[in-house]
Amino acid sequence: MNNINLEKLRETIEKLSKDPSLRRTKQTVSGEWNTSDPTKPQFKSIIKTEKGEYTLFADLPVPQGGSALAPAPIPYCLFGIASCFASTLVTVATLEGKKIDRLKLDITADMNMSRVFGLEDAPIIEKVTILVDLKIEGESEEALRTLIRLAEERCPAAYTLTRGTKLEVQLKKS
Repeated sequence: MNNINLEKLRETIEKLSKDPSLRRTKQTVSGEWNTSDPTKPQFKSIIKTEKGEYTLFADLPVPQGGSALAPAPIPYCLFGIASCFASTLVTVATLEGKKIDRLKLDITADMNMSRVFGLEDAPIIEKVTILVDLKIEGESEEALRTLIRLAEERCPAAYTLTRGTKLEVQLKKS
């Protein structure tokens, strides 16, 4: 249902219910800055999944010193938030037995670039707005809002944005 493997999802929930030690995981992404070739994007990362590897590239916009040879970091962040929210919403709806007819998201970040350039001590991302276009045949607006609220409560990206996560930056010892 909803392009979610419900059997696998329920199996995972059952495992996590029985063994709390399985609830904690780490995810790591490694990347490298291109310091010398202006014909290639500035940053490259290989993302691993259970079924393979995917290469992602990022490049700053031209006004920020890049060449725009790949998406900039902020659109990737917004993509991550949107895809995380969407997948959480679909998971919640699927667990509730609701077949989604349409789900589209528009995500917007209101930004102030002053801090990035050392001009002002102000928040960089002032607000993130997610506009959810959700249709489930036969469901009231109130029922849709309930699903959206549950997704907002359970989404890792939404939780991180609204409650904060500790950031620890360390210098790797050579």
